[in-house]
Amino acid sequence: MSNLPLPEQFEINEAWVAFKLNTSPIFTKEDGEFNCFSLMDAASGFILSTSFVSVLATSLPAEDVIKMMEEAHAHKHEWPKLLLCQSGQAVDAMIEKAERLGISVRVVPESQLDVFVSDAKEGFNERFGSGDLH
Repeated sequence: MSNLPLPEQFEINEAWVAFKLNTSPIFTKEDGEFNCFSLMDAASGFILSTSFVSVLATSLPAEDVIKMMEEAHAHKHEWPKLLLCQSGQAVDAMIEKAERLGISVRVVPESQLDVFVSDAKEGFNERFGSGDLH
């Protein structure tokens, strides 16, 4: 059982969720296979930023983290108090950046983030998750 607050218990921009949006690799004819990492506002479910990263990458590249954090910050011009991260998704650079900015970080199992991310994942996978070539 999750001890995380529910989305409606957060204020807008109080917490962001960092997670992998796709459940299976996205295939492209030109560039190979990708994963899509996202930053989402925990309260509203609004996707603040995304980054497509080669499945060959062992972690989310630092330059992608900087881009994602800056894009997310541009929406409200303030940082969240908390960053929720999905464990096992190689987001170490995201965690390090958040901590340097004074943002508290909680790394939790994917199942605990389902209440936040399931709708976004479902919509994304309806469009990109069928294994079709893009």
